[in-house]
Amino acid sequence: MGSQMILIVCISLVISTITTREVLSQKSPPNIIIVLADDLGYGNLSIRGASDMQTPHLDQLAQGGLRITQFYANSTVCSPSRAALLSGKYPDLIGVPGVIRQNPGNSWGYLAKEVVLLPQLLTRAGYCTAHIGK
Repeated sequence: MGSQMILIVCISLVISTITTREVLSQKSPPNIIIVLADDLGYGNLSIRGASDMQTPHLDQLAQGGLRITQFYANSTVCSPSRAALLSGKYPDLIGVPGVIRQNPGNSWGYLAKEVVLLPQLLTRAGYCTAHIGK
């Protein structure tokens, strides 16, 4: 996927415990933070060895939560990768084979209305959800 690879920086469970057993014994569910960064290579974070840039806030999230280090983007561009992450499905199967744009003549798809997305599932489970960014 090269330099266009979209990397899931971290899925951070912001909790005060370390072991799985302690997490499962908690009375309230853990907080979930998903950070998706476009065009960020695997080694572009200081926690992953980057010497030319410092990413202390992302490093802190990664150190305090669960890091998934073998997680790959489903596409080399943003819209299909986001659709795959939020739906758990291949983007082509849910109407997002390419970048969705506001100009219909230059848009590659439209997310199917019947697709159930992760925020909907989390809301059903009692979570409050928010989306920040594009």
